Amino acid sequence: MVVSLRLRFAEGGELMAWEWTRTRVDPKEDDIQDVTAPFSVPGGETRELVAEFVGSVPGVVPEQRAHPVTIEALSSLSTRWSEILPFDLQLKDLIHPANHIVYTNQPDYLKDEELAEGAANLAKMRQQYGPAVEDRSS
Repeated sequence: MVVSLRLRFAEGGELMAWEWTRTRVDPKEDDIQDVTAPFSVPGGETRELVAEFVGSVPGVVPEQRAHPVTIEALSSLSTRWSEILPFDLQLKDLIHPANHIVYTNQPDYLKDEELAEGAANLAKMRQQYGPAVEDRSS
């Protein structure tokens, strides 16, 4: 049984808690959310889950780059968190950096106009909140 999930940023160790399970990856008003609940994964099998994690990205204002992260799980068989899926979370191509809604995790997919809009929105955030901690984009 998987009891809980979380997302850990490799640099700095920030954690995002699993808060919701969505019915689909489609951020519309009628997307039904369900609270987190333990679920089973039979031995040797996989389970697809649309998990929503909440928390702050490192430095509050996201840096426009890939961030190494890991999904970790807590099972009913252990009191220790286990790494289950490391990957690079692509935060380079965001149009609305203040609201990390569902985006593809494929890098370099936005058009130039959308990239310009995202850069302008990020600049507004930096004016309001200051630069990210250890900001590598400047």
